[in-house]
Amino acid sequence: MSNVWEDLHKDYSGKDWLNKPSLFAEEVIQYFPAHGTVVDLGAGQGQDSVYFADKGYEVISSDRELSIIQQADERARTFFEEKDEPMKAMRFQLIDLSKLIPMDDDRISVVYAHLSLHYFDKSTTEQLFSEIYRILKPGGTLAFLVNSTSDPEYGTGEKIEDDVFFVEGKTKRYFNVESAKAFAHQFETILCDEEGKTYKDIDKGVHNLIRYVGKKA
Repeated sequence: MSNVWEDLHKDYSGKDWLNKPSLFAEEVIQYFPAHGTVVDLGAGQGQDSVYFADKGYEVISSDRELSIIQQADERARTFFEEKDEPMKAMRFQLIDLSKLIPMDDDRISVVYAHLSLHYFDKSTTEQLFSEIYRILKPGGTLAFLVNSTSDPEYGTGEKIEDDVFFVEGKTKRYFNVESAKAFAHQFETILCDEEGKTYKDIDKGVHNLIRYVGKKA
């Protein structure tokens, strides 16, 4: 059976925006500590992971599919080879966000998630935010970008639960400012708005994703 995630990344291959950091990564890095370990959850082909590594962070780039992890690894090696620099402090790890995150407590400086936290039902999403809180160091940063209830796609497909629909072969949750803060209630909110954008969504006229940055108390 066709894998929806592998198919999606095949479609992404060759897009110009895969060769540069996301708009969100460039916006939120100002909230990161000066150094430390960044976990990129659902990193896909890893362009943001490479961006953070190039800025001097130790990076754990993760995804749920081995083939996508391999693409991210190849992209990172090519990036640093073209700069004639040794590979920066990066490693790649398989992580299924619907399960417990296989990392120790209070270890990570930054958890970063670009469009990867909005694929789960309420109980799984609550577990995921608790896991993120657990692995972050005190004072650590959480930065995530997620679907918005203002998206024109909202309400299409089969409704699973409030704000969750089965669309194009995937379960998708749609957040607003209030629900983003509610799921991240353990964190001190620094930024939460509906001003998020991606290169691919700009082409479709969508520019109202939920941006969130918070700190672990």
